[in-house]
Amino acid sequence: MTVHSEDQISDLRFAWWNPDFLDLIAERFALRQLRTVLDIGVGLGHWSRPILRHVCSDWTFYGLDIEEHWIQLAKQAFAAAFPAVDQSRMLFNQGDAHLLPYADETFDFVTSQTLLMHLRDPVKAIREMWRVLRVGGLVLCAEPINLINRLQFSTITQEGDVETLVDAYRLWMYFHRGIRVLNSGDHDIGSYLPGLFQIAGFQSIQAYTNDRAFVTLPSDCNSSDALSNWEDPQTIRQRARAGGAGESEIAAGLAAIEALQRLKEKQVSARRFSQGGLSAVIIVGARKGKG
Repeated sequence: MTVHSEDQISDLRFAWWNPDFLDLIAERFALRQLRTVLDIGVGLGHWSRPILRHVCSDWTFYGLDIEEHWIQLAKQAFAAAFPAVDQSRMLFNQGDAHLLPYADETFDFVTSQTLLMHLRDPVKAIREMWRVLRVGGLVLCAEPINLINRLQFSTITQEGDVETLVDAYRLWMYFHRGIRVLNSGDHDIGSYLPGLFQIAGFQSIQAYTNDRAFVTLPSDCNSSDALSNWEDPQTIRQRARAGGAGESEIAAGLAAIEALQRLKEKQVSARRFSQGGLSAVIIVGARKGKG
């Protein structure tokens, strides 16, 4: 069985956030006051392990994932990260974010990272977060706007032909629409996540953007920087068609993606590639009010 995201979940995820930015988020949302914590879609805890260092020192942590594979690995990862913490304070369950296996008003703090983007019904999952939170409790979710991340601002966008860039970006727009049409989530959910929180009944909604930039300097370029980071062409075709793209638009988009990749390879070889790439991720927090 193929485990969801197994090829993507690695310790590189710790680099998604600057530590001092998490310090600021902890201050803004008063995390030090929170004790009982639930991370939905825990994976290896690349989000919740750093966050736990900001909550009340006698915290109790619950990690939930839909796949038992990650539950077992999470137990090991948290035990290694917090060797002085009694294991009874770190509890893990397999379960579905759409139907949380916890009683009403169990937690002070419910959180997740890049979970809602994959769900068939994110509003239902957010309402479940609301249900298991105590009154006054905090929900904090980090979700991307990957359509922005598809347009990698760099020396490629500086030198690339405008029409080529537009053809590529147009294809990615259809691609992302196709993900939604195929009921495979929404990889741009961060752009309207605050509104979903309001629909689910949350109050005191705040949103912040990640301050992380991924930097590549010309002097640092090597062959690995030239590797393609695009999706499989067949996957692009399938999702773009579902999103409403015609065959001519798909062909033009794929040709544009290949042309931009060739330009990247050329720049890397010449030690001219440089990037201060955006990380379009939104952190949204809110409180559960009365009633």
